[in-house]
Amino acid sequence: MSNKPIVDRLEAKLTGHIRVFRIDIRSDLGRYVSDKYNEKTVPAFIVFDSQGTQVWQQYGIVPRAETILDLDL
Repeated sequence: MSNKPIVDRLEAKLTGHIRVFRIDIRSDLGRYVSDKYNEKTVPAFIVFDSQGTQVWQQYGIVPRAETILDLDL
């Protein structure tokens, strides 16, 4: 079963609060990101602060928007 509808809803809730980037893991960029963060699980969510520092990650389960919005960014 696809997580796409759930991720679509998450993205819609986050719009206007944070930037959301979707990366296809089959693309060159997707393979690079997967290797860089040593993660092969889909879906993968990584949150960075405005300085580019990774502050949160979750793999395999789509997080609630509130979980991300409550982060101290």
